[in-house]
Amino acid sequence: MYVSDENTLAYICTGRGLSVNLDVGHGCASIVPLYNGTTFPAAIHKYDYGGYDVTEYLAKLLNDKGANFTTTAEMQIVQEIKEKVCHVSQDYQRDLRSCNPKLTKYELPDTSLIEIGNEAFMCTEILFNPSLIGSEQPGLHEIVYNAIMDCEIDTRIDFFSTFFCRVQQHCIRVLLNDLERKFSILCQRI
Repeated sequence: MYVSDENTLAYICTGRGLSVNLDVGHGCASIVPLYNGTTFPAAIHKYDYGGYDVTEYLAKLLNDKGANFTTTAEMQIVQEIKEKVCHVSQDYQRDLRSCNPKLTKYELPDTSLIEIGNEAFMCTEILFNPSLIGSEQPGLHEIVYNAIMDCEIDTRIDFFSTFFCRVQQHCIRVLLNDLERKFSILCQRI
């Protein structure tokens, strides 16, 4: 039996000599670069947003449309909506400008229906643009980039070529494609 922390185990799963582990959980995300099984402590970053923040923002967006999701039980419904309907937009600004947003009808436990339009992708955008909820923290893609830049200079190119993403929140598993796209734009700086 081998006992280790989750970042080292994720690193072993990659089968490579290095990895940048992005772990997005309920309340936060962490970015941990590992090189030959060793972490770079100065390069470990924590991101103060996760799946719960996406759920809260979705509730706010739906409440702004006239819904009333405030209790713990109602927030559980919002989480279910998030997991079944929400996604990451490949082009947030274009999708916001769309004259015909895709509407999804979601049946609530009381059998009433709620229509979800742009809220389906607006809620996940806070992971890339936390200013939407009043935070000055950089987006996930920028934090991954910064973590790699905090590694030793001779390892950065190797880190930029690979990172491992573990996402615990179901609806944001698709964030990997958008994260890779935004991350590659940042990598063009080097």
